Amino acid sequence: MLANDAISLEIRQGEILGIFGPNGAGKTTLVRQMVALLRPSSGCIDLLGQDVVRHPSLVPRYVSFYG
Repeated sequence: MLANDAISLEIRQGEILGIFGPNGAGKTTLVRQMVALLRPSSGCIDLLGQDVVRHPSLVPRYVSFYG
């Protein structure tokens, strides 16, 4: 079973996201993918309509991440 398989998520401007789940569920992997620290093995992650893999410098302008 894949931890981050078939995830569809939309976070609107001004919203705060919290991710909860058991150890090994893929939470850290997902967040690292969302902030362009880890390349997704499939699919895409968009921030303001831009692919974070192709435009990683966009992420720190709009996303706060501590980890």
